[in-house]
Amino acid sequence: MSKLLETFGNYYNDLYNGTCKESTSGLVEKFDKLLKTNPDFKALVSDFVKARMDYISSDRECAAFKLAIKDTYKF
Repeated sequence: MSKLLETFGNYYNDLYNGTCKESTSGLVEKFDKLLKTNPDFKALVSDFVKARMDYISSDRECAAFKLAIKDTYKF
């Protein structure tokens, strides 16, 4: 989980600063859909939120989360 937190933070900072090289098209919609339909994704988000001690509450955070898991999880 610590690696995921670090990767998320890096992507979040890149998105915030406008330096992210990755496409974010559709990531928020995919995040929202998976959260509603995929129990494994929902459990991962729940564990992440607990470890981070903060909710994912913005579009930027949703996109950063999806980018952070893209190489590790296949959702």
